[in-house]
This record gives sequence, structure tokens and C-alpha cells, in this order.
Amino acid sequence: MRKVTETIHAGLEDVWRHLTVPELMGGWMRGVQNLRTAHGSVIEQGTILLFEARGKTRQSRVDTCIPLQTLVLTSTQGSFTATYRYDLTGDSRGTRLSLSINCSAAGPMRIAAPLISLLAWLSDKSHPSLLKQAVEA
Repeated sequence: MRKVTETIHAGLEDVWRHLTVPELMGGWMRGVQNLRTAHGSVIEQGTILLFEARGKTRQSRVDTCIPLQTLVLTSTQGSFTATYRYDLTGDSRGTRLSLSINCSAAGPMRIAAPLISLLAWLSDKSHPSLLKQAVEA
């Protein structure tokens, strides 16, 4: 598991809104277009998010949603699974956002898991800084 942390100069509510409102999420997540919920508009535990990435429709499931505190998204492509955990903590400077990315693979893909995990990390480790730019704009 890899982790990156960023301090955002805004309150918990504003950061949480940018992290959980699909229209705002799509604005800072690099490579993601047309992000939406499969049913309704509220993000909560069990919600399925649909989006376009690399020319295909993909999905992510909300595994944990503790308002103003934790959002865990899991995406599965074939036998490869990536889990993104966003943790928020308020402090005197604003909101501290930590992103942990954990990747795994099953079957024959296990041999490629370290490389795929590294590529996912390199692609998505910028999420906290991109979210910071969107919130502070």
C-alpha cells in the first residue's frame, strides 16, 4: 500500500463536497470523464460510480463512506483490483487529506501485480494535489 498526504486550505465540508459530488469529482480526477452514480445522485456505502477512462466505461464501488472522514472506492478490471482510501482530518491549517492506494490481482495476473500497482500509483498519486487545486481555486 502506498500513501500520500496533502493539506488543503479549506474546511472539511468543502473538501468533502469536492470528494463526493460526482460533478465536482470529475473535475479534478485526471483521465476521468462523465463521472456519475449508477442510481440516484447521493454517494453512500454501496453506491456504484460510472465513468469513462481510456476509451471505456468503467465503474467503482463505494465500500466505505463516513461523512467528513473517510471515502473508500474499489475498482475492478478483470482480475485486478485497486482500492483508493481517502481520509480527511481537520486541523488549524485546514483539512489534511490522505490517499492510500492498495492494488491486488488474482490468478495469472498476480505475476504482473507489482508493475500494475506501480502504474496505478504513478497515475493517481496526484489526486490529493489535484483536489487541493480544485478546492482552493
